[in-house]
Amino acid sequence: KGGCEVFLGNYSLWHEREQKRAKDADAARVTPTPKRAEPAAPTSAAAQPPRPKKKDKRKGPYSSLRMEELEKRIEAIEGEIARVDAAINDPNTWSDPTKGTKLTEKREELAAKLVPLEEEWKERLE
Repeated sequence: KGGCEVFLGNYSLWHEREQKRAKDADAARVTPTPKRAEPAAPTSAAAQPPRPKKKDKRKGPYSSLRMEELEKRIEAIEGEIARVDAAINDPNTWSDPTKGTKLTEKREELAAKLVPLEEEWKERLE
């Protein structure tokens, strides 16, 4: 969001407008706004909303893995993705369209496996 604006007129007109804006802003700050009545606080425990439960950090499918094992799995999948990418980028692969399609599907599967592993890894870092 930039601070540039188009003004049609000369400097004197612009300066006059800016002074009026500043004066209007000062007047708005001086006039107090009426305060709203605060709602009465609930007195009984039943009237209070339930407290949100703390997020259980051990809910993911990979939560039982140690950090080292989690990192090994991430590295293995990333390595497989790199090999599939290399095969996809090979022009000879596309001489057989079914082979290219299978490799693309394989890459999508690997990427889908990688997402929950990376999410678990990021949660543990926080």
